[in-house]
Amino acid sequence: MQCRHIHDIGLSIDSILNNCVNNIKIIYIFIAMTNLYGCAQTNQRILIDPFPIEKWSIVSGSIIGVYDNGFIGRTGAQNKLSFGQFEYDDVIDDKYVVDVTIQRLSNDIDRPIEILFLGGAFGVADNSWYFYESDDHCTGWQFDNIISDMENKLSIVQNGPNISGYINEKYVGTFTIRNPVHIGKVSIYFEGEPNQPSTIIFKNFHLELL
Repeated sequence: MQCRHIHDIGLSIDSILNNCVNNIKIIYIFIAMTNLYGCAQTNQRILIDPFPIEKWSIVSGSIIGVYDNGFIGRTGAQNKLSFGQFEYDDVIDDKYVVDVTIQRLSNDIDRPIEILFLGGAFGVADNSWYFYESDDHCTGWQFDNIISDMENKLSIVQNGPNISGYINEKYVGTFTIRNPVHIGKVSIYFEGEPNQPSTIIFKNFHLELL
């Protein structure tokens, strides 16, 4: 089964957003009393609030709408590939949880939507999911009827080289990358049809350091 080729995860930042959400929140620390997604219990976790919106950088595409718990992204076009990528500015290590809820506004559910984690990608397209590190190390397309054609919540738990994936709160698999990246940034990424704009709502983004 073939792996989908994606753009270089190390793309440089093209521009920084200037729009702010009025209600600027704070980063806070809390003590975790229970396990999350089956991870080993930890004494302290840091929950990172993804707003103000200026903390997101555009790698490709544009943000065309902002509201309290998310934003609307549209693809750009490079070399006939229509894609959008938005990178969260905080540099983190390789032990964390990420959740994001996505909903397509354009009619292209067969195109990928991904969380770009440190060292690879976890994504969905149509009714299948996949993990990807490189063309010779990936899961290929994995069918799962938990995937909706309306709205989906994607979640990953990264613990060093091991990444567990969840879709709509259901565990779907674990992937081990061969070339671990121990520090970096996470992004959300999506594609549209070649030379055609694609529009997606991203909301309830949650990043928690373990």
